[in-house]
Amino acid sequence: MGCGASVPKAGHQMPIQGEDSNQHSIAKLGEHKTLATLPVWVNDLHNSIPSWLSQPPVRLIKLSKLLSWKQLKAYEDITSVHGCLELPYAEITDEQWAQTVVVSWRWGAGKPVQRQGFSPMTDCQFQQLRKVLTGLLEDTGIQYVWIDWACMPQYGGGSSNVMVEVMRSKLFYARARGMVVIPAYETVPDDGVTRFVLSKTARLLKDGASRAPERGLAADALNAILYRGFIASGGYFCRIWTLMERMARHGRNELLCHWLTLDAWLGMVLDAMRWATTNGATAKSGGGSTSSTPGGGAAGTAAGTAALGSSRNGSAVAAVELEDNSSMAKVFKEILGDEAGKLMDAIGAPWSAAVKVGSIHLAEGLETKLAQLLEMATVTWQSGSSLDDPPTKGWLLAYLDEAHQGRYQASSNADRIWAVYSYFCWKHLDHHEPRQVVEALQDLGQVAGASRVVTLRLASKLDLAKFVPVDDRDEKLFRAAEVGDVDGVQAAIKAGGNVLMAKHGQDAATPLFMAAQKGHLEVVRALVRGGAALDAAKTSGCTALHTAAMNGHTEIVQYLLEAGANKDSMFNDGATPLYVAAEKGKVEPLKLLIQAGADMNAPLKKDGHTPLCIAVLNHHAECVRALIKAGADINLALKDGATPLYLCAEKGFLDCMELLLEAKANTELGMESGATPMYIASQNNHPDCIKALLKAGANKNAARRDKATPMYISSERGHLEVVRVLLEAGANYECTFQSGATPIYVAAQNNRVEVVKALMAKGANKLIRLRGGYTPIHSAALAGHVDVIRALIEGGVDKNLTLDVRAAPAV
Repeated sequence: MGCGASVPKAGHQMPIQGEDSNQHSIAKLGEHKTLATLPVWVNDLHNSIPSWLSQPPVRLIKLSKLLSWKQLKAYEDITSVHGCLELPYAEITDEQWAQTVVVSWRWGAGKPVQRQGFSPMTDCQFQQLRKVLTGLLEDTGIQYVWIDWACMPQYGGGSSNVMVEVMRSKLFYARARGMVVIPAYETVPDDGVTRFVLSKTARLLKDGASRAPERGLAADALNAILYRGFIASGGYFCRIWTLMERMARHGRNELLCHWLTLDAWLGMVLDAMRWATTNGATAKSGGGSTSSTPGGGAAGTAAGTAALGSSRNGSAVAAVELEDNSSMAKVFKEILGDEAGKLMDAIGAPWSAAVKVGSIHLAEGLETKLAQLLEMATVTWQSGSSLDDPPTKGWLLAYLDEAHQGRYQASSNADRIWAVYSYFCWKHLDHHEPRQVVEALQDLGQVAGASRVVTLRLASKLDLAKFVPVDDRDEKLFRAAEVGDVDGVQAAIKAGGNVLMAKHGQDAATPLFMAAQKGHLEVVRALVRGGAALDAAKTSGCTALHTAAMNGHTEIVQYLLEAGANKDSMFNDGATPLYVAAEKGKVEPLKLLIQAGADMNAPLKKDGHTPLCIAVLNHHAECVRALIKAGADINLALKDGATPLYLCAEKGFLDCMELLLEAKANTELGMESGATPMYIASQNNHPDCIKALLKAGANKNAARRDKATPMYISSERGHLEVVRVLLEAGANYECTFQSGATPIYVAAQNNRVEVVKALMAKGANKLIRLRGGYTPIHSAALAGHVDVIRALIEGGVDKNLTLDVRAAPAV
């Protein structure tokens, strides 16, 4: 069955198409089908629609009015309804539907907070729409248009009014005489390769128009793309909302040429072809690349609503959607057939290479294959079928098993439910409430005859499992997992127990978490085989891998890692499984995590503690050894500047210090105050650590910003052994604090008799004077330190020494 599109005469060489080209036309619409002649499922939906859906008015825009607009207007911006037909759905006649066309499209921009004059339809899209609709007005007498942005409340209608349109719009798409598809558009890439190859392909197609009329049509369409500089995005065919709109046309035997123009279709094929050999996902934004709402609109959703509510009318915030481009390619291969799919694969890799390098030489010969592909695509546009499926229970059952996949892209997980819901159920639910989204999912499961396991699996994929109501099967599963009853767990799973349930009374712990915490390996295996979410976390962020690691359940850690658990999942404070293993001294789990490639330097959010720092602080030398051996950053500091070596010196953990020094840790890095490992070891009286630092070449005179040195602070604190080690190493015993005090002065001041003696024995100046003329003996006398006074006198200090201000240093 052909589309009746015009074909250029054999050998006719056409110039690059301008804006008056017939490339903006679609095939003439067929005769209108009355409700009675439509499929049974359409009549069933119509006859069962409840009054809360049938009585609110439907707005149909007069086509002549829309064609006078400069851009697509929002519902709220249409100040006069004289250009509209507004009637309750139940009162719209077959004759009026016969004069109506619906628009299925992808928004070209995300919806912002209400702004007068904003339109998500780009200029390129609106011009395409106007030209297609102008042709329909002239050829078929179409009088009305339904398009979501202009015909349903966008801002002031309230969520209930929005849901009315979400639920019943399928009937609009089913009953309207025709449907127009308007994809999103992007600019033709300016990469030095794309235009070159497309131009060569267009010429090659023109040259072959005499042999195959489809080649002439494809050449004209390709030239139109190059003339405008915009290419259609293939993402339209990967949207669950647009799929549901196409499904509504089931039973009409419509072809692609009845829905969209050839240049739009070929642009979509070209877009999909680029991703034919790509398995990754690419974030695309702006210019028609944002995701579509149920009517094709932008997917952006505000926080809190994005994951839950239907975005039929867009969102409060523009969003960027992660598109599964490999899924796009698969969808187009299914539409085009195996032979065309192989061509897409053959073109995709060299095309990508040529664009990446920016060289036309890598694109040599591509025009031949590309011309062949576009010729096939043109034939599909004219005569391809099987573009829609009926909304049967069998289809629904298959969908529930696949709804999470990339071919059913949506702006929110909940949209994957709401998009199909009203084909099978009319129940009034709050589309923003997650538990009611789950209720809708359960309703669909019952309609399809799906087991609870199927709906639970999909709830998990859509991040809704925590909202599934708990029943006795779930409780039995949880208890069996906690006590290690493998048979009980398997029986509960088989009965439909929710392996993804989160126990609200236990901080959202899952059965898998409890089994991992208790060390029940076989239960863990059974739960994972049953579909448990490996990375489900408690409210604290603690996962099954965390609890297995911190409790030393090595085999469970290994199993979870092999099963694909996130090795770097985090507590809310940033602690990873590796961190908690280091914290608790569980060296075997720690080694497994290191082998799996876990981040050894991931810091806590608040203070910057790393796995190595916490292993040092908790004196887990074997964990320290394993981390150093694996290449952890030995100098990575906390937010206050403390390095692992500093922490060893602070705590006096000589074994950990020796491991770090052997690995050449920096001995001079320290706190913001300037305190180094040598300083803190002196302050905290760790002579063995000081010896190790001295042996490693640490600066024995490194001072803080206030000029306090290791000798000064150890003298002040009375750490005699430290003072002796430093004196033996040649440390400066005449260093002065910012006040001018020297080690002997501060030792005398603080009644450190033995330190005073050691310093005098080394030759320290016992007559050093501070401001006011005070010497060590004066300082001791003021504090009543008799033993220090006696030691100083025995050391040769005059007991009658007077305050000599003139001799005091200026400080």
